[in-house]
Amino acid sequence: MPTETLRTDTHFRVGTSPSSRTALFKGGSEVTLREDKKTACSGTLARNQFLDTVAGTAVRGIEFKGEREVVFRDDGSVSCGTLAHNMHLDVVKGTGRRSIEFKGEREVTFRDDGSLSSGTILHDVSLDTVNAGGVRIIALKGEMPVTFRDDGSVSSGTLARNTPLDVVEGAAARIIEFKGEREVTFRDDGSVFLGTLARNTPLDVVEGASLRTVEFKGETPVTFRADGSVSSGTLARDMTLSTGTGTIRVTAGTPVRFAPNGSLEA
Repeated sequence: MPTETLRTDTHFRVGTSPSSRTALFKGGSEVTLREDKKTACSGTLARNQFLDTVAGTAVRGIEFKGEREVVFRDDGSVSCGTLAHNMHLDVVKGTGRRSIEFKGEREVTFRDDGSLSSGTILHDVSLDTVNAGGVRIIALKGEMPVTFRDDGSVSSGTLARNTPLDVVEGAAARIIEFKGEREVTFRDDGSVFLGTLARNTPLDVVEGASLRTVEFKGETPVTFRADGSVSSGTLARDMTLSTGTGTIRVTAGTPVRFAPNGSLEA
């Protein structure tokens, strides 16, 4: 897309319709234009401005911070920008509603209906991590980014404290303690896909019924398959590991990846 570096603060229309509203962009900054070279799809605001976040004819005006970049949809509504101040915003798409307070001067992203899909929560808050009607409440740390599914459940965030969590998708369970103040990523059922171990922990690296236990280093991230076996992590001690065609000695502190059969991947 074409870009233009502004000499002075300049107004551009931010939607493709001739009736779309304008925004004032900061002089000395670069604006990205649509192919018409007349309307802006992203750029740095010259000052705090109230802008719409809802696609289509509905309106939900929110004040965005000046001297920060904003991204616009073709209809002129905002898909991404920086809040001017702390705000309560809805995180549920559609007719449902779940209002959470988000931190100002942090970037947020919006769905087409104006509901928020990601932002930085202001305070520690306990939120559901299960998609579509289930409930698994987890305490998340304030002043850290959180991403939300369309139903308002959390897909990723930062734990408020050390927390035991399930890593197996479905009805089975394998509970592991994860370190607080580190990011975790949740599957739709609320089980953990990615998290940081609270301490050195022996874990299975073979998918399915077989078992091959490896000790992983605490305070390092680990990723899990749907059955709770580990696909990647950091070794807690020196180990001899299978490569599928032989063995190799791997030193403690080395990040490693495992194939579903438990052999070391290159």
